[in-house]
Amino acid sequence: MNRPKMLYVQFFLVSLSAVIIAFIYITFQVEQIRLDGGEVTDFNTGWLFTGSSGNSLKIDLPAHSVPGAEKNRADSISNRLPSDLGSEMTLSFPTYHARMRVFVGDKLIDEFGYQTHLLFGKSPACTAWHIVPLPEGSEGKTVTIEICSPYTKYASTFNAITIGTRSANIIYLMQKFFLSTMISSLVLIFGVLLLMLYFIARTRMKNNLALLYQSLFAISISVSALTETSVLQLVTGNVLALGYIMYFSLMLCPIPYLLFIKTVYAKHHAELFDLLCAAAVANFLICTFLQVFNLLDFPETVFLTHIIMALALVLSVYTALENLLKYKDRKVIPFLTGLGLMFILFMVDMVRYYTGVYQDGALFCRSGLFFFVVLPSIDTVSQYFSMIELGMEARVLKRLAYLDVLTQKKNRTAFEIKMEALNLQRDRSHVAIVAFDVNNLKMVNDNFGHKCGDELILAASDVIQQSFEGYGSCYRIGGDEFAVIIENYLVSSTKACVHDFRRLLNEYNQKNPSRIEIAYGYAEYKPNDKNLFETLNRADKLMYENKKQMKDTVYSKGL
Repeated sequence: MNRPKMLYVQFFLVSLSAVIIAFIYITFQVEQIRLDGGEVTDFNTGWLFTGSSGNSLKIDLPAHSVPGAEKNRADSISNRLPSDLGSEMTLSFPTYHARMRVFVGDKLIDEFGYQTHLLFGKSPACTAWHIVPLPEGSEGKTVTIEICSPYTKYASTFNAITIGTRSANIIYLMQKFFLSTMISSLVLIFGVLLLMLYFIARTRMKNNLALLYQSLFAISISVSALTETSVLQLVTGNVLALGYIMYFSLMLCPIPYLLFIKTVYAKHHAELFDLLCAAAVANFLICTFLQVFNLLDFPETVFLTHIIMALALVLSVYTALENLLKYKDRKVIPFLTGLGLMFILFMVDMVRYYTGVYQDGALFCRSGLFFFVVLPSIDTVSQYFSMIELGMEARVLKRLAYLDVLTQKKNRTAFEIKMEALNLQRDRSHVAIVAFDVNNLKMVNDNFGHKCGDELILAASDVIQQSFEGYGSCYRIGGDEFAVIIENYLVSSTKACVHDFRRLLNEYNQKNPSRIEIAYGYAEYKPNDKNLFETLNRADKLMYENKKQMKDTVYSKGL
């Protein structure tokens, strides 16, 4: 089974495993082992909102667009804590781009953002999840949460609150964002694997930029989604840095995405993708400039990024449908399937965000993200494995062009290329050539068959190769002819190699019933040689003289 087909098989097996696990999780009744940090209870009803101007309003949490809430004003909500509160209890809730204070009675028990010194930007964090310890004796007392945000939509948002021990609230937070974190992490891992595959493929083939673009998109979009889950806050307390990572990666992700679509699918609208890609670059630079110079913050300019992402998705859908319907390209179906799902879920999240639901802004989009990244990747990776296989076949064919199939030694073509290369050198005085000829090969082929003749040729090539190993290169330049090129000729070394040649040949003939007779002659380059081919001719003459001597010796012994 070839590699592209194996990829589809592996994807099928992974999908089958996921279905079985989901079936077991839903239908099987088993005892479960849980990390139990205690019970978490909702604390969302009976709150009183008090605006900075003195107006008040009863609300239930979560509450969005609360009337009377103003930006840059300390608006608050208050409620009476349960009389059966228990010990070591905490309040847990998120805030968005806001400073926060918590009071029990008149006592300040926690605050966030007021000790932060910002060189630029208006808010101390993007999303901050607070777990506030309640002091002993808080039962039945009034708790007040004060929110101050520089943005109206966040200043008028009060999120759901839970009460529980610290460990219980942490476990609740991890369980709440478990699926979102897993999906984002899987996409991140998948992107890293694609990036590794790109660097592996880069050493073997060219024009594999689509793999690079796809991996960078997967990494950037997964990092943005991962920072939105708030779970990373448990690893690092620097929520301001996490917020900047989220915005930067969100602004960057359209660039590799557009480049990937352009490279793989956009055969007829490349200029539109270039234009939108340039807009994404400009958006990143402009929004960063406005943030750094305190003109507009990322939350105030994020709509520009959303517009570019929406345009990129619309252009991608149009391109994919055009390829499928007009140009009958069925390879686009996996990409179109993932893209369609991603587009629908992206629009759902946009509706949630712009209607005031700010918690986990990529909730639905993240669910379609994995399939959107994986489905097109199957086709891309399959193509690259096929191209790698073709590249390997091309290298094998190239190697065979310079290799003798029978002896696995370099052939006549390689010999002539090497001779031409040496002829270009000004100083050829250090070059020598040894010519060899296997005697009576035709007679062996005629009387004992070509298989026996091939065995003699193999044995002869091995004897020559071993004799001149590390000193000269062996070539088969004809049916029964071999040559060795010596690039650093020394009389003593050459004589030692010739001595080894005779010894090895004699040892072979003593051990094998079929004897080998090999005539040889060698010549070093002389100043009066026009080129190395004249040196080869002199070596051939000496080889034929040796061949004649060997035949005369056999003839005289026969008499």
